[in-house]
Amino acid sequence: MKRGFTIVELLVTVSLIGILSAIVVGGISTARGDARDKQRLAAVEQVKLALEIYREAYGQYPDTGCDRNTNQWTGHGELWGDCDEYIEGLDNILTLPVDPLKDEDGGYVYRTNADFSEYKFMAFNVVETEVLTVDDEYTRYPAVCGTSLSDPNSKSYAVYSAGAQCW
Repeated sequence: MKRGFTIVELLVTVSLIGILSAIVVGGISTARGDARDKQRLAAVEQVKLALEIYREAYGQYPDTGCDRNTNQWTGHGELWGDCDEYIEGLDNILTLPVDPLKDEDGGYVYRTNADFSEYKFMAFNVVETEVLTVDDEYTRYPAVCGTSLSDPNSKSYAVYSAGAQCW
């Protein structure tokens, strides 16, 4: 009596292992994206707290960094100045976040108005696994902005002062 496996048995076994490993790798990829989303949301919440601490201390929100104009978006990315201190004066409160994927049209961005009384801070165009709607707490344009701005970018977490919600 011969011992061993037939070629068909080996092929079936190898294909089953391949299918199971593809499922596991796909699940890990989704979990990594979800973890990066949670990291981005936590960073947005920390910056919001730091901005409010700054306003309490100085009576206004901080200016944009990177030698950008007040009404320009500034951030860590090619489109927004690509520097580490994109919010002026927050370096003594926290280290400003940098997106882990460093996409050229995404990342953390900040803007304030001319008298520093309003601000908006976003993890712009980087949300990987969550689909945001206008009713979500961290959506870029909340429902109060109207249907024309209902969902121009559903991949951005945002925090803002009351007057900046529809920027």
